[in-house]
Amino acid sequence: MAVNQTAENKIKTEAGLTEALAYITNPAKISEVSLINCSGSNSNTLDQFRLLRLAFNQNNGIISHHFIQSFSPNDNVTPETVHRFGVEYAKLCFPNYQVVVSTHVDKEHLHNHIIVNSCNMITGRKYYDNKETMKNNRAISDKL
Repeated sequence: MAVNQTAENKIKTEAGLTEALAYITNPAKISEVSLINCSGSNSNTLDQFRLLRLAFNQNNGIISHHFIQSFSPNDNVTPETVHRFGVEYAKLCFPNYQVVVSTHVDKEHLHNHIIVNSCNMITGRKYYDNKETMKNNRAISDKL
């Protein structure tokens, strides 16, 4: 069963988002990266995240969220399975958001890093990470 948590750092600046994307897509750490509702390289993803936030006048405060989804070494899962699980989880938990899912294999435990643009593509409303949304996201994860 996956353990889902919010990364400690809230992403409030373009520099912070650039750094977070560089970290989660570091080729030395990853097995696979998927982009949901966005495409291209890190710089293209940054531009797409920014353009959406600007279109809805949401380029202030927290601009992106960083989540980590970890698996126990005892789960006996492959990097491919972990990545597929992360993508499905992201699609269910963050519909209509731009998301980057990256599977890290650099530790004893496999884990996904998930970065979500704070602005909803349809409504323009911001995603709020709080106890209620994490509870809902954990329930979704447990069902997968």
